[in-house]
Amino acid sequence: MAKLQSAMIRESALLLIFLSRHLFTVSSECIIPSHFQGDWFSMESGTELDTLINDKLLSNRVFEGTCSERFDHNGTIDADGRFSSDLLLFSQVSNCYKCYQMLYRTPNIVQYKMSECRTPQTGAAVPSLDQVCSSIPVNADLATFFRKTLITVNCKNTVEGIFHFTYEMNEGGGGICDSPYSQIIACQEPGSVYVDNQVFDMNFGKCPEVSTSVNQNIRFQCMGTWTDEQGNIWSGVADVGEVVYRDRFRCLLTRHDQEQEMNKVRYSMSWWAECSSLKSPYDGPVRLLVEPVVGGYQLDYTDPMCNFPKNNSGHWYHMSENDVNVDINATHIYFKTRIDQYLYKESYFICKMNSGTRYLAVAITVGKCEVDYVCFDLIPRHQSIIRWRMGKPYRLTQVEIGYPDFLTRMFRQACTWSSFTINRNDINWNYRTFLLDPPAPVACPVRGRYLFEQKGQPEELLQTRIRGMTERPRHMIDCKEYVSEFRSCDENPTIIQLDAEYCATVDHTGRPIGEYDVADWELTCVGYWDEDWNSYMITWDPEDATSRFRCWTYERSQWRYIYMSRSTSAFCRPTMTSFSSDPSEGASLQLTLTETERQYDDCPLSYTDKRNIPKNTINSEVTVRGHWGHVIVMLVTGAWLKHVN
Repeated sequence: MAKLQSAMIRESALLLIFLSRHLFTVSSECIIPSHFQGDWFSMESGTELDTLINDKLLSNRVFEGTCSERFDHNGTIDADGRFSSDLLLFSQVSNCYKCYQMLYRTPNIVQYKMSECRTPQTGAAVPSLDQVCSSIPVNADLATFFRKTLITVNCKNTVEGIFHFTYEMNEGGGGICDSPYSQIIACQEPGSVYVDNQVFDMNFGKCPEVSTSVNQNIRFQCMGTWTDEQGNIWSGVADVGEVVYRDRFRCLLTRHDQEQEMNKVRYSMSWWAECSSLKSPYDGPVRLLVEPVVGGYQLDYTDPMCNFPKNNSGHWYHMSENDVNVDINATHIYFKTRIDQYLYKESYFICKMNSGTRYLAVAITVGKCEVDYVCFDLIPRHQSIIRWRMGKPYRLTQVEIGYPDFLTRMFRQACTWSSFTINRNDINWNYRTFLLDPPAPVACPVRGRYLFEQKGQPEELLQTRIRGMTERPRHMIDCKEYVSEFRSCDENPTIIQLDAEYCATVDHTGRPIGEYDVADWELTCVGYWDEDWNSYMITWDPEDATSRFRCWTYERSQWRYIYMSRSTSAFCRPTMTSFSSDPSEGASLQLTLTETERQYDDCPLSYTDKRNIPKNTINSEVTVRGHWGHVIVMLVTGAWLKHVN
């Protein structure tokens, strides 16, 4: 029996230990957690306080209390094991109990709420932590402890890059100051152990017409960044040149969901060592509007030293993970990558050296500090298409910049064939495309009149588009046969017309009764080329809700049969073939075309794939005209006849 009681006692003890560790923590011997200990500065209702906290005691000139009871909010624990706690402190001087709700934010910042000091009634029980802490109003303002001796933290989460900003003071009514000298420079070197990872410079430029503007350069040390329950993003910074604690510490407030144009972000900043004056990014003692720019030492690398091909100049479209607008002139390539409706990324590539089709360029991203060297392999422009590859980025060290031939050294490194192999498991030379936007139409490589069968995802299939109120154009026509028609004829050889429901009935003279039908889809041919034994074609349709540009893979299997696949976007994936219809292969639609020209269609068959064409060949097109049983074949070549299956 004694053994059974002993076993039950051990199990009960283990259960209590488990509950105390996993559900909540209430210390029998109250010890203040180490991340709350230190020498702190705060402002409570305008009163400056220096507070010293050790493992047992919290002391300042207003209150001194010994830890009596502690409750840890284990749901707030972070990766380093730091958490928020409620502390019940007893003051022997005042014979009262006070609750501090300590909210851990960063290694240098702790926010807190506190109750009134509660004196127990004579003969009554000592008030519990729950009883004292429950008296704190829910909407009570948070006070902020700033650590006097800072623990170094990386600035990357607070601010990184080069920015221009406008500012407006809450007092004085001077207006908004927009000075070109107002800049934030926060350039951290990855892996650096030096001070550059811990500080950033903020220069306030003076505006003559704004009385509250100042000419002041401040170096701030980062104290850390956190996000509250409402999605507000807070940061603490310390002016390293200021010795008065009230003026040294400041708070910043912003949000991610501001939806500002031109990549601009609003901040509010406090003048003093408190955060409670910041209500929103629009409401605070100092209001900032920040936007990324090119600046700092990046300006030393902006002078071009070579030229890109002249016929590459213009406005282009590129499809990657996001839509990219590209502008090219003689010396610069400018990328504007749309991330969402309000945010985008801007990059400049400045020509420095070239040999053949390879161009070494300096890469500068707006708002970032890095200056990289990358190599472009630009295939000569064909029609409205530029095919290109980009190599891996390389960064020069200060030692390499000192070499007189550092550009030649960098060209040999960045433009070697191995630099274009980003993934060592994929060594194929896959080219990207720049598409002229808007494009210059070219004659389509596949022309003629065909019936088609389609295969693909249901939402991607070609369907009848009604541009009006009737069920279909000429709805009073007695049509006996509807077919799906693909046509590109001589009256406009740059257009492909696709009609999912075309009236193929003819009258007694052999002419179509639905000759006034309007095609559902009209695609403008932009260009075509061959790569890795695949024939590609780019079309443009401004009414396409998915992508204005589409890539097609096409192939002729027999004289009258052609297979085509349409991509999911403007990007031509190497895995897509003319038989693909699944998005996993990059395709959204597959068409099987069967040539079916009628007597009065006047729509000759033409097919061009540009494969294995000798340079002395004038033209490789095969044109077939059919008129009710007799066929005229016109071969326009030099001394060479193209093989057609």
